[in-house]
Amino acid sequence: MVAGIPVYIPLIIYLFYIKPYISGDLDALSMIPFPKEYVKQDLNFKKKFIDCNYNEIPSDSCILVIGDSFSQSWDGTTTTYVNYLAEKSNLPIYNLVSDWGENSIYRFLHIARKEKLPPIVIIESVEREIKQRFEGTNVNISNAQLDSIVDSWGSSNEKINDSNIKKSQELIRKRFFKHDSGVKTLSLKYPLFSLDKEKSYQLFIYNGDLDFVFDTINYTKIISTLKEASTIAKEQKCEIFFLIAADKYDVYYPYIKNNPYPINNTLDSIIYKTNGFNIINSKDTLSIMIEEGVKDVYWCNNTHWSPIGSKAVGEFVSQRIKTRLISQE
Repeated sequence: MVAGIPVYIPLIIYLFYIKPYISGDLDALSMIPFPKEYVKQDLNFKKKFIDCNYNEIPSDSCILVIGDSFSQSWDGTTTTYVNYLAEKSNLPIYNLVSDWGENSIYRFLHIARKEKLPPIVIIESVEREIKQRFEGTNVNISNAQLDSIVDSWGSSNEKINDSNIKKSQELIRKRFFKHDSGVKTLSLKYPLFSLDKEKSYQLFIYNGDLDFVFDTINYTKIISTLKEASTIAKEQKCEIFFLIAADKYDVYYPYIKNNPYPINNTLDSIIYKTNGFNIINSKDTLSIMIEEGVKDVYWCNNTHWSPIGSKAVGEFVSQRIKTRLISQE
């Protein structure tokens, strides 16, 4: 227990005072309260894609998304870029939701070796996980090793490390005693979020957005991985696209005031060095919007795109796929 506080008091405070005001992943980490209405979803926006697992990819699927958290229907939201992609393309889309935090290339290989791939596959990765997802991959892994890896994901995801009481104590420490929360707060030159006063000028980022400072990227290995995955897709008459979800810090970098951190060139370098692959750079679309003064391209209290950003990316991905397919006719 927290010293001097009965063991159940932290849980009660968490459930009735803290939790109701948590509305985003950065909010949950930082314990900075945000207005509930800030993250209201469009409840009238009907879900247009189908979630599936490894054993439920229908034969009529046209596009399969093997995504990171940006494609997931978390917290009941339907306003992911996948939904806007489905609306814009009007094609049957299936979203692989199992184990989204794991290696996207291994997930692709697992499917490609078990069954026929659909005409189009989108492998999505958040920018800060590029090294893990694209560089740290053995494309020639044996079927037995691959099965073992995939089987381990489900069991590891189900493990619960802390009790609710311990979790609530930690959240209270963050809220009231300002312990390190894993979130950085930077000041913006302009109000780029539709919140009152200082929060409209604040950029909340996940500490992981700054991993590029410490990472050394093996571009040769990444190119090799992309080439091998593209070859496997081509053998099954599948067109594969790699969507990079730009980190929030990377996109908002030009508008940070008195920034103590360096520029992140990771994504720009990868795009430059991997010319020839179907890499979709979400940063280009999102940066233009922010430059034009569009607010809430990302949620203020979240590492993810808002419906505004998701719609722009979904439409951009749809256009890229259409342009690519037309060029092959």
